[in-house]
Amino acid sequence: MVDGLIIPRTYNDYFSRSDPAAIRQLVAQYTDTALSTTSELPVQNKVVKAGLDSIGAMIPAQASAQNQLADKDFVNSSIGTNTANYISDNGEPFASVAALEAYSGTVTNNDYAFVTGTDAAGNTYYDRYKATVSGASVTWAKEYRLNNSSFTAAQWASIQSGITAEKVAQYDALGKPASLVYERARWLRFSATNKKGVVIAAGTTIIVGAHVFTAATDTAFDLSEDITTAGKDYFIYLNWEDGDVWTLTATTTKNADTATSRYIGRCHTLCVAAGGSLTAKIPASPSSGIAAGDKVLVKSYEADVDPDFYNFYNKAAQSVSAGSYYDVITVAHPLAGFAAGDILPESIFCLSWKPKTLYEDGMVYDRDTDSCIDIYLQSGTGLKTKSEYNKTHTVSRQQWNHQEDMRQVGKKLLNDYEFTSAAIGSNETTNIYGSADVTTVGGHSDTAGRRMVSAIGCEEMAGYLWQWLDEVIGKSDENSWTTTDGRGAFGQEYWQPRALLAGGHWDAASACGSRCRSAGSGRSTVDAAISGRGSSRVIRGL
Repeated sequence: MVDGLIIPRTYNDYFSRSDPAAIRQLVAQYTDTALSTTSELPVQNKVVKAGLDSIGAMIPAQASAQNQLADKDFVNSSIGTNTANYISDNGEPFASVAALEAYSGTVTNNDYAFVTGTDAAGNTYYDRYKATVSGASVTWAKEYRLNNSSFTAAQWASIQSGITAEKVAQYDALGKPASLVYERARWLRFSATNKKGVVIAAGTTIIVGAHVFTAATDTAFDLSEDITTAGKDYFIYLNWEDGDVWTLTATTTKNADTATSRYIGRCHTLCVAAGGSLTAKIPASPSSGIAAGDKVLVKSYEADVDPDFYNFYNKAAQSVSAGSYYDVITVAHPLAGFAAGDILPESIFCLSWKPKTLYEDGMVYDRDTDSCIDIYLQSGTGLKTKSEYNKTHTVSRQQWNHQEDMRQVGKKLLNDYEFTSAAIGSNETTNIYGSADVTTVGGHSDTAGRRMVSAIGCEEMAGYLWQWLDEVIGKSDENSWTTTDGRGAFGQEYWQPRALLAGGHWDAASACGSRCRSAGSGRSTVDAAISGRGSSRVIRGL
């Protein structure tokens, strides 16, 4: 083959032994120098024309479902199909085919409609019809039948357009009012004037059954008749009564919502009275310039954001002990004057502000670490791990085991800074009264007769039991692989890292406090003087 020309064998022989110029002259006799519609030469034009004829024969005269080629009319028809209109009888399916055919409104090609009826078995059906328009003539052809449909014809049309049931539900929900609307996620708050009361913040709307409660201003409720037990969690309910009267009630068991009552939050009560003269020591930067009588903020709330908590923690300095490393400020304890059974302000949680845990019992919020902290030392293990008043403490477990206990209930051990922050306001440089293990948690006093409770309400942070922290630091002298969790099924440790302990135990006396630490115990240590305490994140929003 030479430049597309098929050479007979005699020509090939000729080509193999003749002058190439002669071959080119021979080809030129049968080839046009340019394409022409009138050329009769055998090469180029006839070959090209034959190729075009072959391609033309492959194109069907009319598009169909069996071929992959489509002409302009077919494309336009497809576009028309996608712009079809739903034809109805005043928004409803037609009652009969005759009624459909008698429709006098505008109909365009590919429009569709539904005819409804009842079949021989008594089932409701919807028949879908498609319109074909030719001039002034409209022909309706049945496409398919839908039996026992719970959807209207309009809904079926939407579904056929690709809208899913999930989307339909979402669109339906847009027309329904939200069951809870608030301006601040922490809308259930403590009362500054009633230690057994709570406040629903202004701008909060709550739906209870068919009734709507709206707090145009901060609205206070008294729970003193219901809250009667110290060291207990209470579940709070918003109730509607005849005459559009709204009340709050509290119970120690959680009940199901009803048409007139809805659970909205919870709180915990102080287990043992704090005492009217209770004080707290607060660290401050050296040479802080703070003098007796000056106000000191125990927890870093902002006055314009949380004025109630800001005022609760903004205390006057009773005395100042200056030092080169830091100053020590003594203030009235935020819980001074709180009686057993009073609500701990930081223990109030609501539907849109709560601990992210399996059990929300016995926890308080710490603003400075933005975390929820167990009020009590750990009791129970595994899925029964709790923070509960007057229960037997959990001790003699490796740090690994305490970590696993906390994981199972959605918590973790406190880290170093979380511990220090949660312990602020606790007894410092003292241990528990009697300098011995009393086995239960909550409500104890130190050797000076002072209640062992922190500013936010955590019990026995210092001077009762060492508490495992989450951090591992330093190493031992064992420079070999060692099984430290008792079995080694999940690996071994090299140099055996040390885990931090915090707070000090029952006879550590002046060593105890919010900054007391020990880094001498491997995480496999088992000791009757070591326990744990959990923390969790905060859920904001529904």
